[in-house]
Amino acid sequence: QVEVVYASPTKQRLVTLTVEQGTTAVEAVRLSNIVKDFPEIEMDNLDLGIFSQPLDGKGRPLPHEYSVQNLDRIEIYRPLTIDPMQARLARAEEKRLAKEAAKEAAKEAAKEAAKQAAKQRKDEHQAYEALDSAMTDSEKSNKAKALDALRDILARVEGGLHEFYVTPYRRSFARAQRDEEDLFMLLIFAETLGIPNPAAFYTMELLPIVYDRFHDWHIRMGMERSPLDHVHCC
Repeated sequence: QVEVVYASPTKQRLVTLTVEQGTTAVEAVRLSNIVKDFPEIEMDNLDLGIFSQPLDGKGRPLPHEYSVQNLDRIEIYRPLTIDPMQARLARAEEKRLAKEAAKEAAKEAAKEAAKQAAKQRKDEHQAYEALDSAMTDSEKSNKAKALDALRDILARVEGGLHEFYVTPYRRSFARAQRDEEDLFMLLIFAETLGIPNPAAFYTMELLPIVYDRFHDWHIRMGMERSPLDHVHCC
């Protein structure tokens, strides 16, 4: 018992029949009488396969040489309307053309948008000029004063926002600078305060330069009076 199947773009048909042992695939198709429903099948030029395995004389025998086996499904293949390679190339070309068309459409849309924006700016400018020419000298003066007042307000707002943004950083930088200066002062006066300073030979030359800042430094360090007997700053 074997099956013969064929499918056209509009309908399909499966015919089950019993054949004698040794019947070839071509003979089984002829015995199925499936050609009656599908006249486009050419019996002299059949392209057949068994369970999706083509009978092409390579992996399997040719259709007129293959003897069908029990429960075989003989498939009749329709001829290709287009070469698969050509179909892939056609699809790729179609995608390329569609992409180019989309790019051109986007360019045209951008040009049109720019043109509309330019036209709108021109219309606004002309309307502003017409309104300005219709104003009296007094109205123009009032307008200029109002604009100056607005600029002044905006400048003050800008200054306030600037201070609001930079003040925390300014404090941080000032604190870091003060800490560095305190460390520097401690390094210079370390030897006179009884703290061993291996760099005293070099820092001694800086003493006259920093004497005028010594008072502020020892106050910041929590010393109400000068810790040095030979320096009387307070």
